[in-house]
Amino acid sequence: MKSIAEDGEVVRVPAYLMDGVQRALTDGMGKAAGFKPGYVIPSVDPRPQVYADYAARLSDAWRSQPAQPPSTTVDAAYAEYEARLASAWRSGDASA
Repeated sequence: MKSIAEDGEVVRVPAYLMDGVQRALTDGMGKAAGFKPGYVIPSVDPRPQVYADYAARLSDAWRSQPAQPPSTTVDAAYAEYEARLASAWRSGDASA
């Protein structure tokens, strides 16, 4: 018996086996989930908290300064670009 799901594999678990998650899920009619097949939705809408986190990140974004000032000449900018490409494999950052 394996205990890890492979990529793309579906694991189906009855809602009554999900402990505290069961109370947080409802069916499309607002009743407790797990008794009939069909859609299951969260009983609490997470969007207000997600939006508040997003707004907080945006409001604090100006506080972080760039590590280096931008280059003033085309040659210096191209040299920075080449250096970034040459070392992108080290950090896993392929966005050049």
